[in-house]
Amino acid sequence: YYERSLFILRVSGEKMDLDTCFVNLAIVEAPAQREKEKQDLKRQAAVFNRITSFETVERVNMQSSFPLEQLFSKRKLRDGNENVPKTILVQGRAGIGKTTLCKKLVLAHQAGLWRHLFHAVLWLPLRQLKTSKSRTLEGLLREKFFAKDLDQEGVALSRALVDYAQKGKVLFILDGLDEIITDTECKEGLSLGLFVRTLLTQQHVIITSRPSGLDRSLLPSIDLELETIGFSQQNVKEFMDKVLEPEAVRKVQDFIQQTPLIQGLVNIPVQLDVICFGWDSLPKDGPTITMTGLYQLMVRKLWCKDALLLKKTAGGKDLTPQQINKLAPEEIDELMNTELQHLGYLAFKGM
Repeated sequence: YYERSLFILRVSGEKMDLDTCFVNLAIVEAPAQREKEKQDLKRQAAVFNRITSFETVERVNMQSSFPLEQLFSKRKLRDGNENVPKTILVQGRAGIGKTTLCKKLVLAHQAGLWRHLFHAVLWLPLRQLKTSKSRTLEGLLREKFFAKDLDQEGVALSRALVDYAQKGKVLFILDGLDEIITDTECKEGLSLGLFVRTLLTQQHVIITSRPSGLDRSLLPSIDLELETIGFSQQNVKEFMDKVLEPEAVRKVQDFIQQTPLIQGLVNIPVQLDVICFGWDSLPKDGPTITMTGLYQLMVRKLWCKDALLLKKTAGGKDLTPQQINKLAPEEIDELMNTELQHLGYLAFKGM
């Protein structure tokens, strides 16, 4: 089932293998650890300094990386006891790699990791529950994973997974709790809210969420809390090596080192991808690139890409890539005016 989605879709539309993508985790300190390691939080030389954000997760030890393979190793939990974590919360800003982490967890289990603990790993993007008709675990499994099977087979397979789950042999990866949590408060969403709570209280659960919009009162007791902290300096270099020519890598690295604000952006994978995607649009012999100039060029290239996907026309004919790339900035704005208006409205409402 997951084979068709276990890859990373770049801003350009190209696919990247999950093995070439990086996810770094750090521990969010429990209360007893915070004072002891307070000074460690100030020393973050191993990674880029993060720009100030309303989505920053506090009390994160950036120096203490957390290997993915050790996710279910016996360790000291947040309540002070030593055991294998069963309920794990992973927080992170938008675009930082939470869904990539989910995909890598599925891939790791397929490769044999944690097979002694789990017979199955189920990755459930929670926003999909909004359109699901099922409000039971068995019904959801049948609808999502076994819809193409014959009725008898789908029912049998769904029931088998529910049995495994009741025995603690299924790992549930609940991706994007913040994307659905507000919908559980209205009367119409009452059954959805109860179902989400049922999923959250399964025996083995990994929950991902952005820090903003997370209502902790809805969470079960958390054994281990982590944050996805984005790319390290080495990750940034390795990513650029994969998507850019060597000369472009050198120039982008120079630009990053000379621009402090960029250093706080490129640790977020999607932002680094956008910079790499738009870099070849820079004039070869033009003036020194600025943040504003880079931003304008990235926006232009993204609009050109989307104009093709949306099959924009001129004179009743679809525009070709060559025609779109020759358009002046004001012509691009006019061509994409409807989309600009919609995005502007969404951005304003999102504030």
